[in-house]
Amino acid sequence: MKRTMAITAIGVVLVIGACGGGETRLSKDEFLKQANARCDTDGKLVDAAFSKAFPNGSGEADAATVKTFVKATLVPLARKTIDGLDALKPPADLQGTVDTFLAHARVVIADLDKRADTDATALFSSQTDPFDAVYKEAQSIGLTACDNGNDSSSS
Repeated sequence: MKRTMAITAIGVVLVIGACGGGETRLSKDEFLKQANARCDTDGKLVDAAFSKAFPNGSGEADAATVKTFVKATLVPLARKTIDGLDALKPPADLQGTVDTFLAHARVVIADLDKRADTDATALFSSQTDPFDAVYKEAQSIGLTACDNGNDSSSS
């Protein structure tokens, strides 16, 4: 769960930039293919970084280690992902849903960044994943790789 939250932080923001850029709208299939591929690739980067930062795999560490991981690795990778997806443009019928998803994801990412400064150890100690609602939105759009495989549809 804790590793999933870190990995999903990138997955969630993978599509955040999807509304901008590009002059031509993608078909739904092409949008989902490209967005899910980006989520999968960037999720693996976060997974590798998480494993390096937290070798025991739990995310349990002192506040300084958690804060460093979130601020120096997780948030920058999330922003890199956003920039990478900025060129994607969803089909018109998904635009509003994607916009809502992206807005919610941005709020969660900003909160994660802020909480790293104020209560870093709580980020990975809670049983509640702050991305749960965003996972559900990702699933509803078809962004199955962007929720890191979480089964949020049953929550």
